[in-house]
Amino acid sequence: MSDHSTSTASTANSRQLADLFAILLGMSLLGVALYGAPLITSGEGTEIRYGAVVWLVCFLTGTVALIATGMAQWERYQTIARVVLALNGVVLLGGLFAFNNFGPRALGTLALPGVAFIVLSRFLGPIPPRRAVGEAKRIEGTQSL
Repeated sequence: MSDHSTSTASTANSRQLADLFAILLGMSLLGVALYGAPLITSGEGTEIRYGAVVWLVCFLTGTVALIATGMAQWERYQTIARVVLALNGVVLLGGLFAFNNFGPRALGTLALPGVAFIVLSRFLGPIPPRRAVGEAKRIEGTQSL
């Protein structure tokens, strides 16, 4: 029984972190799309081949990441949300064609968030209520005595 309570607490922690990072990455991609025009226009022509494509990819994938994280909070949509987040990462990696070369701007804007979404999709899911996590920790503490 100790294994079950320990796995419940660790699963809850991994889901909380995965959801947090997915939300932060989604918001940062939306931020790049909405306020990153100088970042895109300064690199257009030298590093970025198609600035409008980079903007569109950042905007759409940021929005989809937030929607997928919200969908994952229901058990019913958890599998769909995980698939959507993984495909979101693939779309980000596919957006690398908009760059002339694979430099730090391409790495930070599309490649790293894309890989992160693919990795996070495995851990995305509903966060158990705080009471259930507290009970699992309490049971774990009483059984170790």
